[in-house]
Amino acid sequence: MRTVVAACLAAAVACLGFTGDPPEAVAADESAHAADTLYVAPDGRGSACSDRSPCGLETARDRARSLVPHASGDVVVELEGGTYRLTAPFRLGVQDSRRPGHPVVYRAAAGQTPVLSGATRITGFTRVDAAKNI
Repeated sequence: MRTVVAACLAAAVACLGFTGDPPEAVAADESAHAADTLYVAPDGRGSACSDRSPCGLETARDRARSLVPHASGDVVVELEGGTYRLTAPFRLGVQDSRRPGHPVVYRAAAGQTPVLSGATRITGFTRVDAAKNI
């Protein structure tokens, strides 16, 4: 699963125009033309994808796909901090690519650290020996 997630992220980098530039450089470039921004949260629900009502990652990807053909500017998918628990690979393809001069950008919200994880959360542990903390 980790290999699949890594491959998907590598494809996103190659496909969606991640520049590797510092956030300030990306922000300055974005001010040159308007962007359609979709807001995402680990617990996002619904399809609004707004800053007040963020949606899930897959919903934002699907909304971005619908925006790309008609976008007059960039399409930005902004991820709030937290862990996005993936139960399947997050797939991006050519339909998630940009129009000339208008990239599709997946980025962390300012000051946030999103984590995409395909790991399975394991719970229910009990302490066997408190003295040894095991």
